Amino acid sequence: MLQHALLFLSLLISALLVRHLHELPLAFRPQGDVHCYGSIATLSASNSVYAPGCLRLTRDGRFSSVFSANEEELRRKEKQEGWNIDLTGHALPGLWDGHAHLLQYGEMLASVQLHDARGFTEIHALIGAYRQLHPGAGSRQSWIIGMGWDQSHLPHGLLPSAKDLPADLYILLHRIDFHCIWVSPPVLSLLGPQIPAPPEGGTIPSAGVFCDNAIDLILPFLPPPTKAQKKSFVLNAQRKLHSYGMVGIHDAGVVQEDRELYEEMAETGELQLRIYAMVECRIRNSFCPEEAKKVEREDGMLIVRSVKLFADGALGSWGAALLAPYSDKPSTNGTMLLAPSLLTQLTAQWSAAGYQVNIHAIGDAANRAAISAIASARPKNVPSPAFRLEHAQIIAPEDQRKLPALGIVASIQPTHATSDQFIAEARLGKQRLAESAYRMKSLLQAGVPVVLGSDFPVEPPPALRGVYAAVTRRDPATGRWVGGGNGFFEEQRLTVWEALSGFTRGVAFAGGASDEAGAVEKGKWADWIVLDRRVVEDPKSGWEWLREEEGLVRETWIRGKRVFGRTEGEASAGISFELA
Repeated sequence: MLQHALLFLSLLISALLVRHLHELPLAFRPQGDVHCYGSIATLSASNSVYAPGCLRLTRDGRFSSVFSANEEELRRKEKQEGWNIDLTGHALPGLWDGHAHLLQYGEMLASVQLHDARGFTEIHALIGAYRQLHPGAGSRQSWIIGMGWDQSHLPHGLLPSAKDLPADLYILLHRIDFHCIWVSPPVLSLLGPQIPAPPEGGTIPSAGVFCDNAIDLILPFLPPPTKAQKKSFVLNAQRKLHSYGMVGIHDAGVVQEDRELYEEMAETGELQLRIYAMVECRIRNSFCPEEAKKVEREDGMLIVRSVKLFADGALGSWGAALLAPYSDKPSTNGTMLLAPSLLTQLTAQWSAAGYQVNIHAIGDAANRAAISAIASARPKNVPSPAFRLEHAQIIAPEDQRKLPALGIVASIQPTHATSDQFIAEARLGKQRLAESAYRMKSLLQAGVPVVLGSDFPVEPPPALRGVYAAVTRRDPATGRWVGGGNGFFEEQRLTVWEALSGFTRGVAFAGGASDEAGAVEKGKWADWIVLDRRVVEDPKSGWEWLREEEGLVRETWIRGKRVFGRTEGEASAGISFELA
């Protein structure tokens, strides 16, 4: 009798558990430990492709094996517990962005977005629409923040001034490259009756526009976002990035309070995007060991062991530091944000403290100074991971030849080339452009490690659009390019596998995580994405499908947990990463 009672109780509990599991949201249901797809491109060193293929996971969120499978056999396993089979899906390693700005992207999503604005009328309309949604915005306590303006889209291509913005609102608008801000008359008045002279490494090209180090004149007056607002920026940003197949980023400039926020969110499980953070000092371009802290979480959700320095400004605002004057503005060579001797000193100090040094360098003068600084530090402390040139946009031929021997990583954004193509020849002239600028393929062929990213929110974040830009050298937004042939300096095109590796294995290498990330391989973090179609190296099929900003990614998985599922919404918004 007792045996019958125990059997009945056992069956009842099982039935209740099954019912409970069916009632649970998808994100909370136990995930199977084997996932099979129509194809799996591993992007390993051998670039193995399994079609069909399966991933087996460990309980702590790593790949335990990757193997080929028979489609007929998989059909028989479809209903077996622990097997998730989707033969219409095609898996790749999770995508990374090698140079991005997470909080700024989250803030942009909550700000006035000006990237498509053409002229002052459209800018005023966007500000007005924002105020309708945020009635209190524009006060001294709550400024209107916007991002994405470009003077080439304004009348006569001239820089704006404060008087071009509403006279009764506090407004701060970031230029598309974040190297200049444009402020309204009330903000400008905070400086007093006389605009101060710009500090070294900064310019004030018009009354109301402040570039590079001159931005520091305005920032002390800007009401900072609250911690709660910053957390919402992170949550909204990572949710959007998951939909693009992003599993991690190299966050290029994280101050102490933001690193502490990331630590808290990683501890609570709210951080669902891997972050490799570069330290940025409160006083930019300084040595601040008291603000820095190395972090290497066992789960890999947050790693801090590198630093960001800034050598120059940006090309679009004539701030990139050049060896010879700008072709369309011969009165200037751009702006070095610090003396080369100080850059060398800081590189040595951070290197001695055990940090990877990553230097923002766009112009050829800035890249020469950065290469020299790294070369001087290297004999004392051979870096691992290797030191990096962030952007590496314009490098003189003789300096390009130095990079392989020094082991310097070139951190490149393919969409910078396709965005800049419309102004690059005007800024640089034909010869300098052809020999020195946007040399992605040439550097890779010379043996320079290349990591790819977007620099979002400067450019849109979808990595697959970055792949499109890399393999076609065309603007993902329009499909257009400047010049003859089939793309902007088409000889610099990458293969699709080189491009995908740049957003996966390349990023892992540049962050010293080659054993942990960047490929679907045994022992690595179980981070992968699922697409509707298989990526194959077939130019006849074209790459236009990669231009789509939304809808390319079916699923995104991190640590064996699904964080995004297109057909059923975001699978795990807000859940913790507690693994049994």
